[in-house]
Amino acid sequence: AVKGYLDIAASAKDAGLQGKSLYNCGNALYQQGKLEESIEYYKKALGLNHDDQDAKHNLEFVQEELKKRKSEAKKTEQKQQQEQQQQKQDENKQQQNQQNDQQGQQQEQNKQQQQGEKKDQEKAAQQQKQKEEQARAGEQKSEEQKQAQGQLGTADKKEGEKKDEAQAVPQQ
Repeated sequence: AVKGYLDIAASAKDAGLQGKSLYNCGNALYQQGKLEESIEYYKKALGLNHDDQDAKHNLEFVQEELKKRKSEAKKTEQKQQQEQQQQKQDENKQQQNQQNDQQGQQQEQNKQQQQGEKKDQEKAAQQQKQKEEQARAGEQKSEEQKQAQGQLGTADKKEGEKKDEAQAVPQQ
């Protein structure tokens, strides 16, 4: 349709017919969603006929429509950016929470390990203490045995001395 109107506008010798063809070309482009191009053809139509009220009206209407669409596109873009930022913040927060959880788990593991090591140290200290007590008890027992043997030895020695004295006494 646009090409047909352009052909008529190019071949028409009458400015009114050229203007109407350019106006119709603007309408066809608007219907195709080509707002910026449609504005250009309404301006060309008005350039040929300044009093064309339909071209003025459509020009103003399409300019407003273009502003609305650009404004909506900008709002949509801003909304998408905000959603992306929110999503990124949520992801960062989730990562932070995961890191905090991992740190908490690591700290709990370290705490349990330290408690285990402390228990091991306490157990080793208790075993060492028991060994030392057993060693002291063994030394004490050994000492007691030596003393007992020493007393026996002294008693045996005294008995032996008494026997020796009895044997050494001359017989009459």
